Amino acid sequence: LSVISVSFILTKITIQEVRMFKKILFPTDFSESSKDVLKVIDKLDNECGSQSIVIVHIVDKHSVDAAANLEGFYSISLEHIRDEIRKEFTRQAEGFLNSIVDELFAQGYNRNKITTKVFFGEPAEEIIKIAETENIDCIVMGTRGRGKTAEFLLGSVSDKVIRKSKIPVLIIK
Repeated sequence: LSVISVSFILTKITIQEVRMFKKILFPTDFSESSKDVLKVIDKLDNECGSQSIVIVHIVDKHSVDAAANLEGFYSISLEHIRDEIRKEFTRQAEGFLNSIVDELFAQGYNRNKITTKVFFGEPAEEIIKIAETENIDCIVMGTRGRGKTAEFLLGSVSDKVIRKSKIPVLIIK
């Protein structure tokens, strides 16, 4: 079982299968769909009593490069600009992650149960790498709903994770 549709949560997953999800990975891009993912994580947590929720954001290497290249037209030090942009994106992501933790804490979660991290790279590759190194039981993530044409031409992070992950992936639409 590598992909579970949200509509099948209550009908297709047995309690025994849900209890296997002790460590959940929630990669977030801070989009509106991420809020829906948090609701599902809460339901999963209530059912399986997960021991740990790892919330990550991947600072997209391509976004940093694009921003640096725009700035690079006005500067000689493109690599320095990339580093500054990456640091700023990381700082902003850490702030957003702290807000998510505060929200979960307000809902009654134990802060010791939640870990947040910011990574840099290609999002799908990093998510898979994190899931494997952190011994994750289930990846729970949303889709951005870019539309069929954009998804066909560009691919989506969630689609890449589904295809490449050896760990179960729960996609929330």
